[in-house]
Amino acid sequence: IENRIKVSVSKKIIYISPIELQISFKFTLGSEKDIEDALYLYNLFKTKINKDLLKYFNQKLKIEEQFNKYKNQMRLE
Repeated sequence: IENRIKVSVSKKIIYISPIELQISFKFTLGSEKDIEDALYLYNLFKTKINKDLLKYFNQKLKIEEQFNKYKNQMRLE
């Protein structure tokens, strides 16, 4: 709730979680499909991602090692 993002859809307001949290959370789910989704989101939004916020969520969700492994394998930056 603290990091929510306001989005206007058809003149209505909804709130979504930041993409950085969505990526980190997908890693916590751990299935191959979830990891693929996380990597897809990362690549799709890589120019807009707040790397410090992503690192923060990775630490909070305790997935830094897993994320860095995939990041290095896929050469994400």
